[in-house]
Amino acid sequence: MNGPFWITKYALSGGIEKIGAAKTGIREGVLLAKPRGHIFDAILYLGKNIFDNEADAKAAAEAMREKKIASLKKQIAKLEKVSFS
Repeated sequence: MNGPFWITKYALSGGIEKIGAAKTGIREGVLLAKPRGHIFDAILYLGKNIFDNEADAKAAAEAMREKKIASLKKQIAKLEKVSFS
C-alpha cells in the first residue's frame, strides 16, 4: 500500500495533513512508512492517527472535534458553578 495517507493527529490545531509515503512494512496495525522526501522511516498507527482514505480521516477528525466540544462544555459548566462569595 503506497500513499497518499491522511494524518489526523493535529487535526484540531492544524487540519488534516495529506502525505505521500511508501509502505515498507506493517505489523499489528502499525504502518512503517517512508514519507516522500525523507531518508528515515516513520512509525504511523493505522486507524488512530493515520488513514489510507480521506473519508475515514474526516470521520475521525469530526469525532475528535465533537469530543473536544463536549469536554469544553463540561469545563464551562464547572466554571459557571464556581462562586467567590
